[in-house]
Amino acid sequence: MKSFKVISMFVLTLLIICMTINTVFARGELTIHNQTRYAISKIYVAPYGRNYYSHRQNSNQIPSGKGYILGNIPISSSNKYWNIKIVFSNGKSYEWKKENLYSRNEMTLYSKGSRISVEWD
Repeated sequence: MKSFKVISMFVLTLLIICMTINTVFARGELTIHNQTRYAISKIYVAPYGRNYYSHRQNSNQIPSGKGYILGNIPISSSNKYWNIKIVFSNGKSYEWKKENLYSRNEMTLYSKGSRISVEWD
């Protein structure tokens, strides 16, 4: 009976560790819909509060009317705020800071005059 309790406690502890690791190291994705009149040349993401961006897009441009899914972003409840930088084919870049990617996973970009606006889903 004592060995059953030890095994039960071990299994329960292992289960809790696995659940904690999954929460801490969860991977998320962000879908970007390009409804501007420019192609997207580069996409960068960085955790909020960091001074660097990492390039997250493949080498192909994303034309107007198409979308792209950024995968494998380490989003979690303790790491939910991110900065996003997008460079367009006309050379202009736009940044969105402290975006909550834990609760939002789609952004649609629109051209409005000479500016780019975003809607979140």
